[in-house]
Amino acid sequence: MMTSNLLLMMVAGIFALLYSVMGGIRAIKKNGTIGFIDLLLIFLIALLPLVAVVMDNQTSTEFSTIEVMSLWLGGALVVSGLVIALLELRRPQRLKQSRGILGMGAGILLLVMTLITFLTARMEAQVAIAQLPMPTATLSPEKTDAVVVTHTPTITATAPPSVTYTAMVTRTPIRLATSEPLATFLLTPTRTPNPNQTPTAIPNTPAPIIPCLIVMNFNVNLRETPTADGRIIISIPFETTVFGISRSEDSLWWEVEYENFRGWVFGEVVTVTSTCRELPIVAD
Repeated sequence: MMTSNLLLMMVAGIFALLYSVMGGIRAIKKNGTIGFIDLLLIFLIALLPLVAVVMDNQTSTEFSTIEVMSLWLGGALVVSGLVIALLELRRPQRLKQSRGILGMGAGILLLVMTLITFLTARMEAQVAIAQLPMPTATLSPEKTDAVVVTHTPTITATAPPSVTYTAMVTRTPIRLATSEPLATFLLTPTRTPNPNQTPTAIPNTPAPIIPCLIVMNFNVNLRETPTADGRIIISIPFETTVFGISRSEDSLWWEVEYENFRGWVFGEVVTVTSTCRELPIVAD
């Protein structure tokens, strides 16, 4: 996609150069008629860059090389049209049927349409991001079960020998009142430590760590460095969820890992969870 857009911009640049040269030569020769070739070149010069800008904004909302080239081409067309218009002042017709005015108009139109197309795509991307639900991550803490093994000795019971018992009844007087305080009978049991018992260490369960999840709102480019000019490693598909690793100091770039590739994605075309603010900062 990027290659085809660059090819369109190069073809438009060649047409703009051809129009400027032809317009300058005809202005010097005082030729006052705008022909079909002039109109066709102006049409292609304005159309091809706009097609490249629209196709580029479908995959990325960054102000990339395509937009910069389109603005440069529009500015160059305005300047060359101004020069041709100054040369045409020597003609008897002056600015009537002026190729310079036509070129300046096409350049201004290209500048305005490039900015409008980019800003429109940017606004649509922000609206789409605002309408996406915020993903939430829930992690179940790891359960650590402590198993205590208790050895119970086996007791072998032996039947006692036969013994004859004689029942004897003894009468004991019943005391109806006592002068002992009630606290004497309410004893609180105390635990006696066993010197032979080995204390069992209770493992400390670490607090659960909620990871940073990042959702792709478009087909996002994974770049090697956190810059708009960084080399593109791979394109992450739409609605793919990846884990965040680190972030830039201004939180505009997030480092992620996708299919054994590690790189950076632009923060304005992805949705991040609140835990991503806890990621370590990597210097740009």
